[in-house]
Formats: sequence, structure tokens, C-alpha cells
Amino acid sequence: MCFDSVKQAVKYCFISQSGKQQGNIFLALFAAVGLLGLLGATAVTFVKGPLSSSVNVSRLSMAETQLMVVAQMITLDSVADPDEGDCDQDGYVEPTEWKVAASASNAPINGGIIPDKISVTKTDPWGTAFGYCSWNAGAQNTVDSIAACNEDGVASEQRLIGSPTPVYPAIAIVSAGPDRVFDAECNNFIDGNADTVPDNDMVSKPDGSDDVILTYTYREAASSGGELWALKSDDATKATIGRNLNVAGGVIMGTQDGIASCGPSDINSLRYNTMTNKIQACDGLGGWDDVSGEGGIEVLSLLEDVGTSTCDYIDLDSDGISDDAGKIRYNTSINAVEVCYSSEWRSLDIKGTYAELALSPSTGTLDVTGPCSGGLCPYKFSSSGQTFTLTNTGSVPTGVLSTNKDNYIAGVDSDSFKVQSSGSTCEDGIILAPGQSCVLDVVGYRKDNGTYSGTLTVTDPNSGSVATASLSGTASGFINVSAWLQVSVGDGHTCGIKDDGSAWCWGSAGSGRLGNNETSGSYLNPVAVEDGGATWSKISAGVSHSCGIQNDGTAWCWGDNSYSRLGISSPYNQPVPVRVNDGGVTWLDISAGDRSSCGIQADGSGWCWGADNYSQIGDGATSTGHAEPYPLDDGGATWSSISVGEKYACGVQTNGSGWCWGTESYGSLGNGGTESDVLASPTALDDGGATWSEIVAVKANNTCGIKDDDSAWCWGYDNFGELGNGAAITGTQISPTEVEGGDSWATIGSGNYHGCGIKTDGSGWCWGRSTSLGSLGNGTSSGSQHSPSPLDDGGATWIQSSSWSRHSCAIKTDGTAWCWGYGLNGQLGDGDTENRLSPVQVID
Repeated sequence: MCFDSVKQAVKYCFISQSGKQQGNIFLALFAAVGLLGLLGATAVTFVKGPLSSSVNVSRLSMAETQLMVVAQMITLDSVADPDEGDCDQDGYVEPTEWKVAASASNAPINGGIIPDKISVTKTDPWGTAFGYCSWNAGAQNTVDSIAACNEDGVASEQRLIGSPTPVYPAIAIVSAGPDRVFDAECNNFIDGNADTVPDNDMVSKPDGSDDVILTYTYREAASSGGELWALKSDDATKATIGRNLNVAGGVIMGTQDGIASCGPSDINSLRYNTMTNKIQACDGLGGWDDVSGEGGIEVLSLLEDVGTSTCDYIDLDSDGISDDAGKIRYNTSINAVEVCYSSEWRSLDIKGTYAELALSPSTGTLDVTGPCSGGLCPYKFSSSGQTFTLTNTGSVPTGVLSTNKDNYIAGVDSDSFKVQSSGSTCEDGIILAPGQSCVLDVVGYRKDNGTYSGTLTVTDPNSGSVATASLSGTASGFINVSAWLQVSVGDGHTCGIKDDGSAWCWGSAGSGRLGNNETSGSYLNPVAVEDGGATWSKISAGVSHSCGIQNDGTAWCWGDNSYSRLGISSPYNQPVPVRVNDGGVTWLDISAGDRSSCGIQADGSGWCWGADNYSQIGDGATSTGHAEPYPLDDGGATWSSISVGEKYACGVQTNGSGWCWGTESYGSLGNGGTESDVLASPTALDDGGATWSEIVAVKANNTCGIKDDDSAWCWGYDNFGELGNGAAITGTQISPTEVEGGDSWATIGSGNYHGCGIKTDGSGWCWGRSTSLGSLGNGTSSGSQHSPSPLDDGGATWIQSSSWSRHSCAIKTDGTAWCWGYGLNGQLGDGDTENRLSPVQVID
């Protein structure tokens, strides 16, 4: 093991605590300092071994380990330079200069590479030379001002201006990562306001970079180097360690002539008494006690066991001192070096070269009080979170702690807790340096009543250290009824999913679109989809067919199969769900339009099927269509949502960009082109590079969406205010225009000559053409609304809405479903066929 050299060097060691111990023992100074140096040196050998022999570690883990080895070798080399490493004599060791790379692109910005004299592997697991930056810290922290600091003799000193204090970077080792391109940047210490805190990032990398960086502050470098970089004390009469500690040639120590004081603050101080030829320790009460025998030190071996070796009070030589006193061992059961004191083993305060994680506090109670409100429903967060501090108490950096903060939560009720990004500094992929901390902000997350518990768990992949905290909470105030989770409005029918995962439809049963094994008539209340008791995660109602995704990720459609819009090769309509002929893949999203359908598979790829008479398939060419899912002509993009209308479709890619394709009517594609463009492939919106969270394409003439800042935008036909952008703007809009009011929106829908949406405060609004059909749900039947008009709902709060042709539906925070507008076919689900000017509850 990594302590072999120590085992061969020492058997007995003693830290004086009683002031009354004698015998052949190691000096306390050597035990606390010299032994630490030996452990540090052997640890380097221990780390390097697995790099060449282990084939089971990943390249990333190899890179992280190599970074630590390189950093330790540089710290050891730095003190071997002339002037004991302090070339400018300001009390701070200057780290070794970097070597200038052959090309600036082969090193971090403003840095270089590992110099040749450092005897260590200089390339990372991907074959790229390690980058290296160093800073000249201390009172004399400028570069090129002291000739002695230009040790390599090149044109200038290869260091950056460092901090005058020891708490900011001294060295940084950088791997370019898998892409073999350096993105990291090192910078001079800049302190414009003279508060000793840098005004800039001394080392950084851009978001998305795969560079791996290990940064040591001056203080951390001192610790990792076995205290060879120890800071000089402000008290000139005391030294922290100093360079006079020479294990190979002996320990140089002050004598009784220079060290006389022995008060409480001097307890355990050591001196050499030249008169008695003995080492003495201060007892803190004015007395100096001999702690060595006749000047000799017996060197045997270090015991190694699992905590079973003896430490008894046995005095065979009758000198009044236990014969076992001062015995030292390495206890493998607790990974610690221990010394025998009287008749008990006590651990030496020597940290091993490993990372150690700790979480504080150890518990957190996160209660949630319902009901929910706004766009988060049916869930609700706890009113306040619990902040946990994660600290690396070890002596080396951790590995990459996690690539997803949600992985920190474990336990049966793990889905009842969330780690909030806004309040957390433990970013995904973080590496903690020794002594460094970050925080995790945890909240409760519930949709129903009950108690719940979990565990916040963070594991260091390198050392295996695990830090945990217990989580618990109680949820109350939720209305635990059979609630609706989703509604989707079609042309003459509506479908939805309840909180038990069951699927239901109502309205016109023509062509089998309700999925209840009927092909005619109207159903004025919800009827169950005949699916064999399946559970569903997504449902979408189109013009004359419907589609959905079951909880196992399979895609199904039912209803009118003309043009193969159901995704199967059959000339017949299907009155019950049939599985899309997709080769058995898993789906994340699905949308039923008029003659076509589209969806997103588990890998994020976009697919469409059915008719292509308007290029709505997006396959790159106007075709006769596809009876089975066909990939979008999108260059291999990944998608987060897709919405299909009558003649076109739109979607949002995972990078937030908005796209549409198909036949443009009155600017509905939003690409800034003509009013009659035919786009056979996804084409970017004319939106100035905006990022979107949702885009809804319905009918043929207008489209709406919500950007990631929660602002709402619409484009296309605008003769009756259906874009909601204010009466001052009318006519066709070929690019997105903002819905008037500048409010924040949670969901949005676009129907026939109208639009509806829910703001983030849960209030419901509609705009556009108002007729006797009641499409706007505001209680009136006359006068178009060019700006959002509130629903006539008694101040209710809503969580989800859907619009299509001439009616809309939405779900309140209590889980009840409501509809308004055209009701001739029973699509409002209230048991009648009347049009409704205000929302009426779906009766199930």
C-alpha cells in the first residue's frame, strides 16, 4: 500500500499531551510534519500507478487523476528553484514558469504548457499536451520586474500577475478534453478598487466547453505540497514549518538559550536542551519536560492492523512509563495513523490524500401546502427551500460530482423533492477543490396530500466519499379527486387524460375519432377510449382523427385513416387505437393535425406521416405522403415539441429555435417570406434568433408561441384581432408580433380566427373574433377583441388550455375541465349541444 516507505522508517511516535512522557520516541514535530511529507510523497506514487495499469477507468477519470499528479509535481518542483522558490523575496514561493507552446492555440489563452523539467506525463488521455498557467502571488506580484524570476531565460517571465493574498489561484492545469481544443482562459489579477478581491475571473471557460481544469490557490498548493509551500508567519518570532526541517540529515531545532517562554500558548512547543542533550516539550504551565531518552531515536517499523494491536499500561522496566506508550500504527479499519497514549490509541491529525465530502445541515423538512396555482399545476413547490452546504474537507479535489442535479435526490419519494438551479451553486459537472464549498437549494414538490421522505446524496466518484442529508415533508391542502391532467381540442371533438392515466374523448364520433369503437353519432359527455386499460402520457385531437402516447412510450392513433394519417398502411378507418407502424421505437411527443401527424422519438428526432399535399410532412420535397413515420429534412436536429395544423406544422428544437414548414397562408409560417410560400423542409422563424418554449400551429391561417422569457407572440392572418397584438396593428403579419400587454404566459393556443392562453398567474384570456359561437369565452357574442380579454370565469385559475377550430377547453387548478364556444357536436362535454359564451364544466 502507499504507506510502505513509512512502515520501513518508523515504529514509535508521540505527541506530548500530558507533559510527562519519556522514552525512545519520534519527535512530535516529525510525527505531525515529517510523516505528513512522507505520506504526500508516497501518495504521488500511489496515484501514478493505476494510470498505466488500469483499463477500467474512463478517460475523464484518468484526466482528473493526471491533473492532480501534475499539480503536485509542480508544487514540489517550485520550491527546488533558486532562492528556495521565492525569486522576488516577498515571502511567497513563485510557482514554476510555464513553457511557451509552439502555437497559441495549443495552450489556454494567456498560458502555456508543462515545462520539460517536470518529470510527469505531459499529455492527457486524448493525446493533447496539458495546458498550464501560473501566477506570481504575494506583495511583489508583478511580472518581469525581478530578473531572477525569469528562470527559463526566455524573453519574459512566463507567469501572470497574481493576488497579494494566498486565497486566489497560483497554478491551473488544463486538459483540452475530448474535442482537443483549449477554451480555458487565464488572466492577470485585476483589483481596481483595491479590496484584494479580483474584479475578474482569473481562470474560466465558456459554457459548453469540455475543458477539464484543476486550479490550486496558493494556500491549496501549500497543503498539497506537504506544506513545502507553507506561508511565512506574520510573527517574526515564530515559524510555521520553514526550510530547516531536514528529514534526511536531521531536524534543526532551537535550544534552551533561545526558547524560554512556556505559557499556555506555548504548550507542546519543542526545544533541544544542549545541557542535558535531550528534546523537551512545554507543558503550558512553565515547565519543560524531557520527551527523548539519552539523545537517541529507535527506528523500527510501523505496525499495520485493523485496530487489534496492544496499547496497554505495562511497565516492565519499572520506569513509571507504559512500555507501549508512543507506539504508532496504521489502523486500516479507519484509515488513520494512531499513537498509543497511556493505554488508549489516539489518531494523529494527518489527512490522507483523498477528497472527503460533508453536507450541512444533516436534515431538512420541506412541507407543501396546496392547492396549486398557475402554470406549475397540478404540482406545487414548498413555500421555502432548505439550503445545504456541500464541502470538500479532504486534501485533494473531487472528481466530477454529477452531470445532473436531479441525481442528488434518492429514496422512495425522490420525485417529491427538487434541487433548484436558481438557488444552487453546485453546478452540474462541478469539481470541488480542497476546502471549497457550494450549496444545493432543495424544495418540496407535490401534487397531493401525504407524508414523504428522501435522501440528499452526493458521491465523489474518485474517493468514493458519500455525503448525505435526510429529507422529509408533509403535503396538505390539495384536492385529491379524479382530476384532468390534459385536454386537447380537435375540430368537432375533444380528448383528455385523467390523473389515473386513462384516456377519454367526447363530441363527434365520425370516422372513429373518439376511439370508443363507434364511427357515427355524437357523445355529449366523455367516453373512455377502448384501449384495454392502458395508461397515457400524451393525447392530441386533430380534425377527424386522434393520437396519443402510452406510458410505455408507444404511439397510437385512431379515427379517419385516409392519407394514412394514423401511421399505418390500411385503407380503413380505425375506431379504436392502433399502434403506429414505427418499428417499435419510443416516443416523447405526438400531434394530430388534419391529414397528417407528427411526433418526436426518444432520441429527439422529428418524424411525420400522412398526406404531403401541402408539404406538411417536411421531408424536403412535395410528395404523395408517407404511410409510416418519415424523418424530417432537418439536418439531424433534435426537437422538444412539434404542433401540426391543417396545411403546415411548426416546432421548437432543443436549442430553443423556432421552425415551421408546409404551405403558408397569410404568413402563418412566420419566416418573413411571401404569403404563399411552400416550404418542404423546416425553415427558421424570422424572429431575430429568439429562443422559444412552445409554438402552436392550428388551422391554416395563424400561429402563436411563447418565448423562453414567457412573452407571447403570434403571426399570420389578423383581420379580426386573432393575433392579439392590439387594434393599432391589423392585416397579415409574416413575422412574429408580440401579444399586447407585455405579460408573462404559461400556455397558449390558436383557433379559427381567435387565440387563447393562460398567464403565469393562472388567469385565462382570449382574443380575436367574437360571434354567437362564444369562441372567446368572455360572456359576450359581439365585437372583436384585438387584445387579450379575460374569461368570464369568476376569477378562476387555470393550468392548461387548448384551442382548435371554434371551441376551446382548459383545466382549472382543482383538476376540473371546462369548455366554451361551438358545441353542436357535444364537443364541450357538458351534456348539451348548445354554444357557450362562458366556460362550462365537462361532466364526466
